[in-house]
Amino acid sequence: PEVEFMTAPGSWGNDPYFAYKASIRQRIPSPGTLGSEEAVERHEADAMTAGIQSAVLHATHEARLAFIEYSLVDREQTIYKELRALLEGVHRVALARYSTSQGPIQDALQAEVDLGMLDHETFEIVRRRRQAIAKINTLMHRDAGATLPPARGAGGPPPAPDAAYWLSVQDPRRPEVAQAEARVHAAGARVELAGRARRPELGLELAYDRFWNETPLRGTLGISFSLPLHRGQIAAREDEARAGAAEAEWTLRGLRDQVAFEASDAAARVRESWHELETLDTTVLPTSERAHAAARSRYETGQGDFQATLTVTQSLLRLRLDRERTLSEYLSARADLEYAAGRMPAGAKGE
Repeated sequence: PEVEFMTAPGSWGNDPYFAYKASIRQRIPSPGTLGSEEAVERHEADAMTAGIQSAVLHATHEARLAFIEYSLVDREQTIYKELRALLEGVHRVALARYSTSQGPIQDALQAEVDLGMLDHETFEIVRRRRQAIAKINTLMHRDAGATLPPARGAGGPPPAPDAAYWLSVQDPRRPEVAQAEARVHAAGARVELAGRARRPELGLELAYDRFWNETPLRGTLGISFSLPLHRGQIAAREDEARAGAAEAEWTLRGLRDQVAFEASDAAARVRESWHELETLDTTVLPTSERAHAAARSRYETGQGDFQATLTVTQSLLRLRLDRERTLSEYLSARADLEYAAGRMPAGAKGE
């Protein structure tokens, strides 16, 4: 309701002649109009709530990926240090054999070249580590260059994608989809609301007017109604509302397809990376470590070839790095799949 009061200043101080008018006016919309307006606002509020949940989920996912990368580069640095020690040992043996005329100087020189290449590759790890730290600090609203504690160790094998895990991600429910669905409902309510603008709108007014000298004329009751004469404008608003509804519907369909694709792709990557990780842990890495130990033992006793020893050492380096990167890919794929399913990681508060 609208309340209105007016007075004539010239009548102030003359109590018998004090003139004023007080009225209350109420708009009476056509049936269903208020319901449509309420539906629009309610669905928009639902969309806002889903938008907040989406932002929380996205930030949590980005933090998770950043920590996976931060942990990976720490493990890579450890492997490079170990393999540098191995190459330095091979280099010392090559120098010792050369000093006793049991091997050519080229062996020692090749080991030095490989050590230099190893140092070159560590620069890339340092750069990735700096980027991961900057991203984590930014997500925590800290200075990008602030120091972080060392990444925690692996603490045992990674979790396997068992049946319970697959069941937990079977029904993708991303907040973005819920937000788009709310937008569709709000757009549908707007179409209904635009159509109701063609109907006249009633109004009731109750007033007491002391400008009248005659007492019986002071109390008034009024009724009014709008005349929706601008049919072109009303039709344009209806067209705009229908276009908005169509856009919201196609946005929802596209988002559902995108989420389904992301979930399918992440699920495939979880399976593939887990299978690759199992193969590396159970077959490839143990065999490579035995081959490296045997090749180095033969070389140190003067029975093995330097180039073969160096090749086996480099192969072991690459396999260890592949194992850590595959582990990172597996954990990232799990994070992507849970993100596509709208699932917060265990222990996350979503703050």
